[in-house]
Order: sequence, then C-alpha cells, then structure tokens
Amino acid sequence: PPQSAGIRSGILRHSLWFLFMLFVCLLPFMRQDLSLCLLLFSDHQVIRAQIGQTVILPCSYQSHTPVLVLQWNQTNIQAEHENDYVLLNREGSLVTDHQLQRFRGRVELQDPKLENGNFNLTLKNVADSDDGTYECKVYTGGCHALNHR
Repeated sequence: PPQSAGIRSGILRHSLWFLFMLFVCLLPFMRQDLSLCLLLFSDHQVIRAQIGQTVILPCSYQSHTPVLVLQWNQTNIQAEHENDYVLLNREGSLVTDHQLQRFRGRVELQDPKLENGNFNLTLKNVADSDDGTYECKVYTGGCHALNHR
C-alpha cells in the first residue's frame, strides 16, 4: 500500500538522520580542538494569530543530559546587537541582559525550570512586528540543539 511506502521512507529518513547526528555527536571525541556537539532539528510550522492574541511556539527536546541554556530568537529581524534574543533562560533563570525590548513582559516558557523537555514559548499580546521565523536553541553539557519554528 502507498501508506506503508511513506512509513518506510520516513523510517529510512529518520535512521539516516540518527546516524548523521551520532557522527556529529562523536566528532568532538575524534578531534581534540572541537568541543561543541551540534544537533539540528527542523519542524517548520505556520502558526497564525490575530493582533492581541496569545500564541504558543512549540519546542521540545528529550535528553538525559540537563539543559544548561535555552534561547529563543527571531531570525528574520536585524537585531541591534548580534547576541540580542527573544528569551534566554540559563539553568532555570531568566536572563534579560540582551533581551529585545519589545518582547519584555510578553514572553514566558511553559517550563521555566527546563526540567521536562517542554520549551514551548508563550507569546502574549501578538503584534505585527512579531511576524517571522523563530528558532529555539537548546544547550546541554557538550551538545547544542537548534530547533527552527
């Protein structure tokens, strides 16, 4: 049946992706000068909202390694500083040093302690300027995951 071909294709694609990610994660152990493991996830979703509404931008990552830093960025804007962000949470604490001013007080995490792998971002009072592409970056001990939304 056509459905089983799609399932086989999906399994093959996920298997190849797993092997690639395994290689990337082992790379730091093969090269002494490389100390960062990069995991890339892509799950592009279109989320529609009306001005003034609250929306949830999904991001999840399951690992046995504790999450050290979670960062949300809006990638389609020209930030004043290279390290400006929508939201940054370091070891369960919100960091606002370079948070984009227009997001202050309007964004929060569903799990601010970063304990259960649910890194969904709640964006309140949606504005025209919120239109764009958002990315969720998850930093763990030795690995870094990037999730585009």
